[in-house]
Amino acid sequence: MKHYFLLLILFAFVAPGFCAQDPLILGAESEAGDCWFAKVFECPEGQALSGVRWYNNDQNSVFPGIYVATTLGDIEESVLVAENVTGNSLTMSEVNFTNSVSVEGDIYIIFKFPEDSGLEFNGTGGGAGIGVLKDGSSAGSWMSGDYYVWCSLSEGVNFEITPIISEIGEDTLIMGRAGAAVLPNIFSASCYPNPFNPVVRIDYNLPEAEHVEIEIFDIQGSCVINLKDEIMPRGNHSVLWNGMSAKGNRVSSGQYLVKVSAGNESLVNKVTLLK
Repeated sequence: MKHYFLLLILFAFVAPGFCAQDPLILGAESEAGDCWFAKVFECPEGQALSGVRWYNNDQNSVFPGIYVATTLGDIEESVLVAENVTGNSLTMSEVNFTNSVSVEGDIYIIFKFPEDSGLEFNGTGGGAGIGVLKDGSSAGSWMSGDYYVWCSLSEGVNFEITPIISEIGEDTLIMGRAGAAVLPNIFSASCYPNPFNPVVRIDYNLPEAEHVEIEIFDIQGSCVINLKDEIMPRGNHSVLWNGMSAKGNRVSSGQYLVKVSAGNESLVNKVTLLK
């Protein structure tokens, strides 16, 4: 069972393995292992969550995953909606989910922190962290060292995490109160951010297991790099491209084509690299 210590002013209880920086950034200690932050929201009736905005500490830190769930404590009841997520340093950042998600009632947005990447200081290179607000609202914010046992922040103190709301679409995941989601039966692919600098995330959904190939082409049609060539299971996936060629050279700014092939189907997205 975890013990807790008092962190003055901001939090009633913060678990060992977590630390805070001034101004108002919370993250994990350097060897804390698993670290999860969550915030609960009421999903508007007839609408969906299509992404999330959050106050990010370090642009070099990569969150392995963002999940949504209708309850905390059982990872099997959560749905992975974004992988390998990055943001800008010391500012609000945002990411679009691979698929929007809708539920009747409350929904948790959950950040999984990179392991052994502790919060050392504010800003670039300082480690993964999320901003907090003493806003007096009743919205609940939670943290965990193993996903199964959670502790809440003080009343009126919350993570700077807000959902992006959209209309329900054909690719929306509909979650039941038990947490199970109905995956859309379509092959889809998207790129975010676009334009990008220096990294773009390529999200794709597979309605069934398929052999997947992800290639980057320049505007003349020459292949720059092959990012993936393997069989992938059904569900949501993502891969990052950092603007490097297969030879290890940084490519020039301009437009590129991202081709995602699954089985006999292919989708192409045009992205722009800025310098």
